[in-house]
Amino acid sequence: MLAFSAIILTLAIAVPQFAQLVGGPIAFRSSLVVATGASLSSFANVLEDGLKMEWAFFGFVLGTAIILLGLLALTIAVVARERQRRRRPRHAGNMAGGSRCRPRAHAQASAGRSHNVLAGREATR
Repeated sequence: MLAFSAIILTLAIAVPQFAQLVGGPIAFRSSLVVATGASLSSFANVLEDGLKMEWAFFGFVLGTAIILLGLLALTIAVVARERQRRRRPRHAGNMAGGSRCRPRAHAQASAGRSHNVLAGREATR
């Protein structure tokens, strides 16, 4: 009984940590809803099973419903953020590892030189 309540309470701690990794204020707020529901369910489970208060079952059911709605909102927030991140246009040079834009004058000036990185000096061809 206490182990199950502890696992539910661990969920209340772990979900906001996950939401911080994913990022975004909407994801974090929905994770706080999940944490609230998990805390309520954990407390209600201790009351119901530990202290034999049968009416606390309704608190457990309410907390579980809050958890499910919060997890649904968190899932939608994570998917929406990922879609938004993937829709941003990227320059072809960025995907290949180059710079975003290289001025033409700089490109023409450095075309005749190669850099000797190990020696720390420029070498002309």
